Amino acid sequence: MVGKRKIVNNNAVENHHTLQKELHKVRKGITKTQECQDGFKVYHNFIKKGTKDDKTPAERCGLKIENINKWSGLLLKSLENDRKEK
Repeated sequence: MVGKRKIVNNNAVENHHTLQKELHKVRKGITKTQECQDGFKVYHNFIKKGTKDDKTPAERCGLKIENINKWSGLLLKSLENDRKEK
């Protein structure tokens, strides 16, 4: 059966591991690993666009970040929500 593709594959997991590897190269001297992982989660869920539909996971769920620089847009949205809660 040459050319048949499995119905279940691990492409998503392999893609995630590749991205993790790239980020580990950049942050070799960092000692606070939990902060790095939290930053990676924010990057993956709110900033990194998908290849199929050119949207982030947050955009697929309906959360819009209307800033050109997504990092600063997230920070501004966070500050707005913080002020509303007080």
